[in-house]
Formats: sequence, structure tokens, C-alpha cells
Amino acid sequence: MDLMAEDKKLIQDLIPSELKFIGMRCEPILAAEGKEVKKGHFTTIKIEGIEIEPSTIAVLVNFVKNTRIEILDIFVSEKANVADTAVIYANESCKIKKGEVLGFLKISRTIPVEENAVMHIFKKINKMLTDVEEKMEEKFVKSEWPIW
Repeated sequence: MDLMAEDKKLIQDLIPSELKFIGMRCEPILAAEGKEVKKGHFTTIKIEGIEIEPSTIAVLVNFVKNTRIEILDIFVSEKANVADTAVIYANESCKIKKGEVLGFLKISRTIPVEENAVMHIFKKINKMLTDVEEKMEEKFVKSEWPIW
């Protein structure tokens, strides 16, 4: 496994899977090509395709990023719903390697997420705990002490 693949796995491990339950996900923006960039210049770079579904909003995440460049925008390709190009500004002259993490894209649904199986399970567990609590309360409130 090369360094870039290890980085990608680490990133996927760090991003909470709970985001998926509320209809949100974070995708790493990975360079699909190697490119030399010069400090103070704007350029475009091909990125690995990121699927952006209809009825979603994609926002660049600013707190986790590559310090050598700034991602200014992401372009959706000719193929429907796939982002494949980024506009970047170079903070320093450097070589961007293929597979290098450039930043992150947060993708959120704009329509309510249907109730999924996990939420259904949480509601069921909550109801069961509430029922047990009520039964325990009944036993203690209605019982006569001492019991012997």
C-alpha cells in the first residue's frame, strides 16, 4: 500500500460514519494528475471523480486542507453529477503528486432524509427503555415496604 492509499484510508477512518445517517458525507479531494504549480498563480487540476447527487449542496471544508494550495472552486464534468476539476491557487511553488489530498468536500442533502433503519432501531430501543423505566417505577411506587 503506497502512502497516498494509506492517507486515504486514514481520512476515511477519521470521518465519522454518523454523518451518513443525517444525509451528509465528506469526500477527500484527490489529485488525479501530477502538476507543477508556481507561487501566486491560479490553475486548474484534474481531481479523482466525486459523485454529487441531485438535490445536494457541495461545500469546500476549510479547516482540513493542503497548506501549499487553496482550492477555490470545483467543476462538475461533462458526465452528469461528477466533479472532476478543481481551480487552485498556489501558496508556494511545488509539485502536486497524483493521489495527493488537496482538501475535502462536504456534501449535504437539501431534502429531508427518509427515516433509515438505524434511526428506527434507536427509536425502538428508546421505547423499550421507557417501558422498562415505567414498569420499574410502578413496582417501587406501588409496592408496600417492607416486603416479607
